[in-house]
Order: sequence, then C-alpha cells, then structure tokens
Amino acid sequence: MRERDLPGALTDTGYGVRMARSRTRIWYALAACGIATSCVGTIDDPPGGAPPSSALPPDIADEIERTGCTDFDIGEGPMRRLTATEYANSVQAIFGVDADVSFFAADEHVGPFRFNTEGAVTNAHVGQYMDAAEAIAASAVSAPGVLPDCATGSADAACARELVERLGLRVFRRPLSAGEVDELAALHATGSGFADGARLVVQAMLQSPHFLYVLEHGDAAAASGGLVPLTSYEIAARLALFLWASAPDDELLAAAAADELREPEQVGAQARRMIDDPRAMQQAMRFYFEWLGLDGTDSVTGIDDLVKDAEAYPEFTDTLRASMKNETVTFLRDLHERHGALGEMFTATASFADAELARHYGIAAPASGGFGPVELDPGERSGLLTQATVMSVYGSASQSSPVHRGVFVLERVLCRALPPPPPSVNAQPPEPDPNVPRRAQFEQHRADPACASCHSLIDPVGFGFEAYDGIGRFRTVDGGEPVDDTGEITLDGTPHAFDGAVELSGLLAGSDDARSCFALQWFRYGVARLESPADACGLEAIARGFAESGYDVREVAVLVAKSALFRYRRTPEGE
Repeated sequence: MRERDLPGALTDTGYGVRMARSRTRIWYALAACGIATSCVGTIDDPPGGAPPSSALPPDIADEIERTGCTDFDIGEGPMRRLTATEYANSVQAIFGVDADVSFFAADEHVGPFRFNTEGAVTNAHVGQYMDAAEAIAASAVSAPGVLPDCATGSADAACARELVERLGLRVFRRPLSAGEVDELAALHATGSGFADGARLVVQAMLQSPHFLYVLEHGDAAAASGGLVPLTSYEIAARLALFLWASAPDDELLAAAAADELREPEQVGAQARRMIDDPRAMQQAMRFYFEWLGLDGTDSVTGIDDLVKDAEAYPEFTDTLRASMKNETVTFLRDLHERHGALGEMFTATASFADAELARHYGIAAPASGGFGPVELDPGERSGLLTQATVMSVYGSASQSSPVHRGVFVLERVLCRALPPPPPSVNAQPPEPDPNVPRRAQFEQHRADPACASCHSLIDPVGFGFEAYDGIGRFRTVDGGEPVDDTGEITLDGTPHAFDGAVELSGLLAGSDDARSCFALQWFRYGVARLESPADACGLEAIARGFAESGYDVREVAVLVAKSALFRYRRTPEGE
C-alpha cells in the first residue's frame, strides 16, 4: 500500500493535533475509510528533482556483477503500521516511560511474522491509539529529560518550538517541516502551562500517521531505473525497527543528519554496531520464535499458551513448559552470540537444561544444580528440531502430529508453499488409539486421492519425528509396536531417504534449500513483507553473502541491511 492510500483523516500532522484537542473527533478518523485504495489522502509529496535515470544505481550494478543477474528489480512493498512491540519500545526509547499495549488489537501475521500491512483500521484501533497516547503523554511530561531546560510554568513560544523539533525528530523518525512545527507549537500554546502544552503535543505526535505508520518516500531526485533510494532518515528508521523494534537512537539520527546512511558499507557498519546492543538479541529471539511459530500462529498454539491432555501427559507442568522454552532461548542465544553456523542449529548435541528437563530427556542434570549446559544423546537428539519445545508445539494435545511437524519443516525451514486442503476434505486428524501406531492412523492420507497430493509431500517428512511423543519425549514403541520413523524428503532437487529426525536434521544442515530459506526469512523480517519474483536477484546476492560468511547466523541480518532490497524502494505505477 502506498502513502496516497491512507485514510484522509490520517494524512497530515493535523490529524494528531485534532485528536489531542478533542476526543470526540477521533471516531471518524480511520474506520470511516479503513485502509483501502479508494481512500486517498494528501501526505506531503515526495521531494522533487531531476527526472529519474533509466540506468540502475552503481551499487546495484555491483550486486549484479557478483551474482551474474541481469534483470535486477525490487518488489513493491506495502505501507505498514507499527506493531505493538515497536510502539512500546519506541515510546520507552523516546520518553523513558512504559507504554501499556496489552489492550491493542493483535498484530497481523504476514507469512510467519507479525507486521500490520493488510487489515483495515477500525474504530477499535483508533480508540486504542487515543487511549494509549493520553496515558503516555500524562507520564512523559514528568519524565526526566523530556521537557527542555528552557521550560517554565508559562507557555514560552521559542521553548515550545524547541520541544516540538526535538521530540518530533525522535517520534516521526525524521526532522519536522516548518509547517509541522508551526502547527504543533500552536497546539502547545493552547495548554494551561508549558507542561500541559507539552502533554497535548505528545498526544498529537503519538496519534499522527507519521508515528503510527512507517512512511517512506525516498529521494526521488536520485531515482534510477524505477528504483528510489531511501533517505538516510528512512534507512535509520528501517534499521531501528529491524534490529531493535524501536526508534532510532542518537547515533543513527546523527548519521542520518550527515547523510551517511546511503552506501552499503555505511549501513553495514551501523547494523554491526546495533547488533552488539542487548536490544538486538531480544529482537533476534523474536525473529526465531516468530519464524519457528513457537510464539503461536493462527493454526498452532505457542509454547506459552500450550495445553496438553492431562490424562495423556500429566508430566506437562508449567515448570516443565518454562524449562523447555528456556532451553530453546538459551540455545539460540548462545548460537547467535558465538556467530555459529546455521548447520549447528540442526546438528548440535550440546544444549541447556535444568533437572526437570534433564529428567524429561533421560540425561544427567547439570552439575551446577541450576539451568546449565548439558550433552544430549546423539542417537536421540540433534539440534533445534528435536528439542521438546518444537516437538510439543507441533504435537497434538494427546499424541504426536506427523502433519503439523511435516508442514513445519516444509513451510518454515524450507520455505515451501503448501496449498490449503480442498474444501471437501475432512482436515481433522484421526482420533488417538493407544493400540495403533500413530503412523498407521495417518496412512489413509495417501490412500485417499483427495488428500494424497499434499500428504505425499507432508507425511513422509513428518513421520521422521515419530520417535517423539506429543511433549517431545523420546520413545521406541508406539501403539505396542516399534516406532517407524523412516521418511523421505527432497532437498536441492534430490530425493533423500532418512531414518529418524537425527538423520533428517543432518540432511537439512547441509542443504542449500534450508540455507536459502533461512536467509529469505531474515529478508522477510528485515523489510516487513513477503518476497516477490522481482526480488530474485537481490535475494541471490544475500544468499551468496551468507555462504561467504560460512553461514554465520548473526551476519545474515547485516547482509539484509546492506542489500539494495533494504535500501531502495520501487516506484509504484502511477506515482
């Protein structure tokens, strides 16, 4: 979606100003129009300049040279609203106060990730933003460092403009125009003192589309070949949202003011600096849990909310669930901090546990007595895919689930699109039967012609995890018979037979399909959209850089940030 598609009431700073002045006017704002192409607004036009060149920019030509691609392009990206996490983190970074976003409507899922790009904005959204802005503004004006040193009890005009310009830069992620400063300074003057005027200004800013949306015009004067380079301020905003889910810090804003976020190496240097910040690790964990679906999706319950049948799995307690999650978080954090290779994610037998999880795995507890390093049985466990968290999330309430586990590998680990089941097909899994192996109960999928087209792909992968029950315990017997966890999978164009999840994980560790998918998932996360055919050359460049790094799981985010796909936007038709 383009900026011109914003609802009319959200198209200028005046929207937030009006909302700060009157609660009663907010209800016509967003929901009257929704986010639809028929709703045309008047966001400031992109900066003008010389007619764009038809030649591709030099830095993109460099990517073409590295990949041999001759038809470089960039897919058109939708405009998006901040997620609840980005909203709360930005407020904390700017004002130093906590924002309660627990009452915000759930963020949308775009592929595996949470980005608000598709759904219409409703009256409920508008009311939530209004309520949050009022509460935050009331706290922010008394927080240290928010009001300028020149602030007094009276509404001093020059000091008010200083406040507006300083906060506006942080909230809107760019300098304000003279008109925006005038309008917000005029709003400040309506307050009953400097602090009250500042409260109104903060309310207005937090309800403005320039805060709530990620608005990107780019530098039209430097456009080439239909591609527009983002400005340094827009790159700063993208980096902060990508790597921190927050607002740009002072160093990013200083680099933007000096226009030093144009070249790939400039962007890469900032990305590496930011990745060393603790906020980047928190964001990396969000990436992993959203990518893997461990925080929940429309069809899968996340680990925090997972409920198992108490009769089938009385051992599944809240403390065991917490230990499972702690293992996965600690395992991924350790891999990320060490610049580990992607292959380790699938093959490592070293992990982390406490006494309860060690008992669940049938291994010795850490010598430290708390949560610490452990060595898993290499015949039973191999990396992330065999961890109890993954097996529990992708197991059913009382049994294993070959379908969920197979879909998980194909869609999330290999980025393969699977069609939904035909409307006439009963998608309910067979009822558990303790006397029949789970695998045998699912054989009907491939016997039924209506099911066979998909399940001939899904089930042979999912059956590889049959040695793990619904809470990830290793087992050798199911339904009174030895577990059959043999399977088949096609990787890099070649079919492979495997015997169990340990062998499957080893195949994935050496697969270019899995490596490319991992890089693709980071691209999706970095640009907040799904890929299109136009992105093929840029994605190949990222994948090649990932290979050159030794498949460093931490370096791939830098490669995404340096990519032309991150630093440019395509000019939509008619713009």
